[in-house]
Amino acid sequence: MKNSIQVVYQNKTIVFNMSGWLNASHVAELYSASIDSWLRSYETKEYLTDVATVLGVEGPQELIQISAESIWLHPKVAVEFARDIDRKLARWCDIAIDRIAHGKFSMKKRFDAACKVLEESRREASEHGRGLRKWSLEKRGLEYHVAHLKDQMQLTLGLDNPN
Repeated sequence: MKNSIQVVYQNKTIVFNMSGWLNASHVAELYSASIDSWLRSYETKEYLTDVATVLGVEGPQELIQISAESIWLHPKVAVEFARDIDRKLARWCDIAIDRIAHGKFSMKKRFDAACKVLEESRREASEHGRGLRKWSLEKRGLEYHVAHLKDQMQLTLGLDNPN
């Protein structure tokens, strides 16, 4: 997820977004835990339902964002997930989320995160630019080759001669 904030906790990089959502897939991988098992447990389902009710959202699905790469948890849910892994991690996440939510997160870290997003976008654009340049150089030759083979096919099949 773009616009992420990466914070180091006990030599491990924990990833949040600018709204305080936690990249739970990444945390689970760091701590050899299973986000899927945690989400399937009865206690978690009950907790998600309770939090959704208190927050006034449609349902538990509003507290989880699933993308192709990862699962992100709402800040209130993130702390509970972290607690299941390690109580100290949960307390640290709670404080980190609070700092992010209240804009007290280090401007330097936010600047670094913005620079990283810019650099990733620049790299992606550069790759696309190289591909476009390659295409422009090869296009004429490829079109010539297709036209030549088309002409050869017409000669072989006698399509130019109606008799």
